[in-house]
Parts: sequence; C-alpha cells; structure tokens
Amino acid sequence: MEFTERGFSIFGMFVNWYGVIIAFGMLLGLFVAIKSFKKRGYKVDTVIDLALVAIPSAIVGARLYYVIFFTHDYTFWEIFKIWEGGMAIYGGVIGGFIGVLIYCLIKKINLLEVCDCIAPSLILGQAIGRWGNFTNQEAYGSLITDPNWQFFPFAVNIPSSHFTPEATDAVINAFGSVVDNAWFMATFFYESMWNFIVFSVLLLVFYKVG
Repeated sequence: MEFTERGFSIFGMFVNWYGVIIAFGMLLGLFVAIKSFKKRGYKVDTVIDLALVAIPSAIVGARLYYVIFFTHDYTFWEIFKIWEGGMAIYGGVIGGFIGVLIYCLIKKINLLEVCDCIAPSLILGQAIGRWGNFTNQEAYGSLITDPNWQFFPFAVNIPSSHFTPEATDAVINAFGSVVDNAWFMATFFYESMWNFIVFSVLLLVFYKVG
C-alpha cells in the first residue's frame, strides 16, 4: 500500500482521500439520521432502506450533474469512471432527494417529516466533505499577499500545479510571474465551519421541537 498527499493505492487501484472523507461523512450522517428517525418513531430498517435508495441516487445525480454542466468531453464509458473524479454536490443533493421522494411515495411516508430527519445529516456530510477540498488543494478563495494573514485556518498555501486560471492571473498581477506556491483564502474551511454551525442549530431545533 502506497500513500501520497492525494490518496493511496490498494490492489492496483488508487483511492482519493476525498472519497474516503466523503464516505466517512456519509457514515457519520447515517448514524445521526438513525438517531433522528428513532426519535420520530421510525424503525432502523426504514433508515437503512432510505440510505440504500438515497446514497446511490445521490452518486448518480452528482456524476450526471458534473458530466452535463462541466466542460469536459467524456466518452460513454468514461461517464461511469467516478473513481477518476468529477462529481458535483448540487447534483448529489438533487439525486438524493429524488430517491427519497420516490421511496416516500411508494411507502406512503410523510416526505416533510423525512426531510426534517435527514436535514442535519445532509449538512453534516457537507461540513465533513469540504475537507476533501483541502486534500485536493482546491476550492480556495482570493490571493493573500499580506504575510500577517498567511496562516491556516485563515489562508491555505497552494502549489502552482493547483492554480486555477483565475489564481494564476492574480499571482502574475501580484508578483510579476508565476511562483512555486502562494497563499489563498481557505474558503473551504470557512464553509465547513459554517456548515457545522448550521448542523448544530438544526439538531438543536429538531430535538427542541421534537
């Protein structure tokens, strides 16, 4: 087994840390959802059935959204290679919701009540998943040239190999040429912390309202 900053290789297949982090977020979200559903009187089997429908639907939705709306010419078989990256959270939420909606219609379960139980888990998964952006060195913000603010968690140091076109332009404008690395706003961290706050509020409201 070989480890790198982006992931590790096992049995000839490379596994991204991003995927590991997302899987961890899903598992923790499932644990929270089980607690929430049990409080509303649902059986654990119902939560497991929902997860078996919603998670694959979310993965399909995330992949399709990326393939349709992001500029990349995929061959038919490349569309299925999700292990090579290329999914979008917006499509994941849409796909997951469609799966939950279909399940609720078939089982005749109150959709709004189910959404109440799922909402904290969804935002928790997003909060954890954002750390995948850290391992991928992406989803950062504006360039920071003031040394007083060049520290984590306010900023993140990004190598030139991960500069976006906008980041490259900003670096050239600031330094006159492309440098080996530069500091940018750690926007992924800001969103993660905000999501953790929203998760706490939703959980508090859920248990207060009952």
